[in-house]
Amino acid sequence: IHFNNAGAALMPQQVVDTVTEYTQFEAYKGGYEAADAAEDRIDGVYRSIAGMMSCSPDEIASVENATRGWDYIFYSLPFSAGDVVITSETEYGSNVTSFLQMKRSRGVLVEVIPNDPSTGVLDVNSLSNAIAMLGNQAKLVAISHIPTNNGVVHSAEKIGSICREYDI
Repeated sequence: IHFNNAGAALMPQQVVDTVTEYTQFEAYKGGYEAADAAEDRIDGVYRSIAGMMSCSPDEIASVENATRGWDYIFYSLPFSAGDVVITSETEYGSNVTSFLQMKRSRGVLVEVIPNDPSTGVLDVNSLSNAIAMLGNQAKLVAISHIPTNNGVVHSAEKIGSICREYDI
């Protein structure tokens, strides 16, 4: 049994076969030719995801990993000096690095919400209180649903409900 399923999960055999086949084809025919030959399959992936997400394929972005996707989105947000990003004690390391870079470059503040000491889960009452106290300064709640370092599962439903209540 392989329990490391975050950034280093074992690939299903179908993925191994597809990547191997593509790489061999690219080595034999060239990168542009391989991309052209795979275009319909790639477009099909975008159409399939768009169908699941009830959107159009041109609203789907595919990137090499979650960190890169997070970076693209996070760094595009229009933060100003004094805006506050709210996060948890167990946030993913590269996300915290992004917060600190925004603090240095744009003057964004970072508010860390404590976890409940008995469960290790984000204290949602503290989250709600912090958002209420910060008011319009609270611009983003960025909390990893399942942190990588402790097996905790934060309540996305409760966190989302609080964010909707305060229109964040």
